[in-house]
Amino acid sequence: MSVIVVCEKNGQWARQFGRLKFSQRIIETRSLEDCVHTIQKHPGCLVAVEVQPRAFRRLADWMWYVREHQPRAAVIAIAPHVDDEVGWCLRQLGAVHVINSTLDLRQSRRLIERHLSRFRELPLSLEERIWNNLPWRAARAGDIS
Repeated sequence: MSVIVVCEKNGQWARQFGRLKFSQRIIETRSLEDCVHTIQKHPGCLVAVEVQPRAFRRLADWMWYVREHQPRAAVIAIAPHVDDEVGWCLRQLGAVHVINSTLDLRQSRRLIERHLSRFRELPLSLEERIWNNLPWRAARAGDIS
């Protein structure tokens, strides 16, 4: 099952995600490095990352890394104190959405659930997909006349 990873300094946004009662587990991280390790363990996760204006260049490099090396993860930027130009830049870096307030978070619930529903089960290996599609499995189950 997918998880929601919240990367922030103080836990405020993780509490906001918790109040929305998502069925997915919420994992908090305090640094971008810890967040990368968590994404590697949960590749289809949704990552909500807090934007720190003083560390924007570092965040940009991190977002590029996630986009290139963890393409199944979706990043939402939490940016309550940035203007529209920075929001545009975050989207160009790969953020699927930019949240400016707790109201934006509540309104983004469908987007978050849609992403997480795509990765509910671990993907089947090539061998498992072939095995599941063999005709005699269907015949044994009574699906073929």
